Amino acid sequence: MAVIEVKESSAPLRDLSDRIRQQRKVGAVLLGARIDGRAQLVLNLDKSLVERGLDATQVIREIARHVSGGGGRPDFAAAGGKDPEKLGEALDAGQQLLVDALA
Repeated sequence: MAVIEVKESSAPLRDLSDRIRQQRKVGAVLLGARIDGRAQLVLNLDKSLVERGLDATQVIREIARHVSGGGGRPDFAAAGGKDPEKLGEALDAGQQLLVDALA
């Protein structure tokens, strides 16, 4: 897990999550970044996980509270927050939520 610094919009983070999910053939990609001094989280789920009942919006809302932010649709959700120092905490929480949901 890594936190990256991006000095632009969150669009590159969305694109990166798509590329990672497609290239690595994984079901879920959770990324976090600091963008212009704010926290940004992105969760990208494969449709098969959505069909199993996992909802990216619910997961992102739960973990976005760590950075004071949340929103999205079942397969893709993004959240911004005012507390980028807690990105690591949010990513850890997201990883645990995904592991628990898929167990």
